[in-house]
Amino acid sequence: MKCKSTHYLIPYILVGFNKLMLYFHKQNNNGDPLQGAQFKITRVSNNQTITHTENGQESEIFTSDANGDLIVPGLLRDNYTVAEVVAPNGYQLLKDPVSISENDFSPENSQYDVNSRVLTLTISNEKANHRQLKVTKKWNDKDNQYK
Repeated sequence: MKCKSTHYLIPYILVGFNKLMLYFHKQNNNGDPLQGAQFKITRVSNNQTITHTENGQESEIFTSDANGDLIVPGLLRDNYTVAEVVAPNGYQLLKDPVSISENDFSPENSQYDVNSRVLTLTISNEKANHRQLKVTKKWNDKDNQYK
């Protein structure tokens, strides 16, 4: 006896099987985790912004948690750009987006785990350049003219 639903099950399994995940760890140059970095992720082939549901709302911004981590599930093997749109407090915004190639999702890449289908990336930020400016205020009231 042939099962009528077999041809519906195969595409579902293949779609689920092809899904990949990105795991980002955001840190400073000393390796300390950075919370609050915000990223926008775009699939290059169709210029699609990747979205997720956060607090019941659809969002295209992914934010690093208290451990500096963020997870992007449900990706296909493709090229992506990861642009930091908000840097953690006290840190510089990344100058250039991070490029992810479809080849990064391969067994030859040590950052890709074939079994869990997870690509792990560590992204570091530099401290913001805070410059100190010494100011001397001089009061000139033209020999006490303004009393």
